[in-house]
Amino acid sequence: MTANTKETPANERQANSRLPRGMVALALAFLLADFLLLQLPIFVSRLSISGTHWNWSGKIFSIVFSCAVLACSPWLRQNVGLRLRQSLGSFYLSLGCFLLCAGVGIAFGFNASPAAFPRETLLFQTLMPGLDEELAVRGIALALLERAFACDPMGCRLRYGRAALVTSLLFGLGHSVTSIGGHFTILPIPFISTFGFASIAALVRTRSGSLVWPMLCHSAWDGLLFFLPMIR
Repeated sequence: MTANTKETPANERQANSRLPRGMVALALAFLLADFLLLQLPIFVSRLSISGTHWNWSGKIFSIVFSCAVLACSPWLRQNVGLRLRQSLGSFYLSLGCFLLCAGVGIAFGFNASPAAFPRETLLFQTLMPGLDEELAVRGIALALLERAFACDPMGCRLRYGRAALVTSLLFGLGHSVTSIGGHFTILPIPFISTFGFASIAALVRTRSGSLVWPMLCHSAWDGLLFFLPMIR
């Protein structure tokens, strides 16, 4: 009896230490699988939608994958922020961040070179990245990492925790790592801008408890960035 009593706290501590590592590994594995699905139509051309110039198929695969993951986990469905209701007192922060993202999109758009007006580009950039990336990154990955770091994904407090930092760094790297002359490099301006956006979106998601405003922020940023060069 005495031996079992002494071993129980140690076993509990060992089990508790495995949970964060497991959640971090699960979040990273999910993001890797999501990235591979996004790239699949690029390497398997018959999976692409004919007559289009953007990776619609990859985005659709990613959204379906995220929905499948949510269908398998009641806990995730309750903690990713798929709700219209916003937490009390979060409106002005969400609106301010939305206006900031719109302003950055306008600034980048005015500085870009004039471009043709393909409606597909505007439709894709306004809709697909906001749906796909917010659901995967600020939704599923953020919720898993919040749990790994012993935080409540639906706590609806104004904070920028480790989960927000990790997802923002990965988001920035995913949009800025490229190959130049056979060597991988990080483009500084894309990294800073996308890391900054991801941090804003994570802050809004954490405070509001909803993905609605992060999706709107994403659509405003990307949509205006591409729309303004089209009308100049």
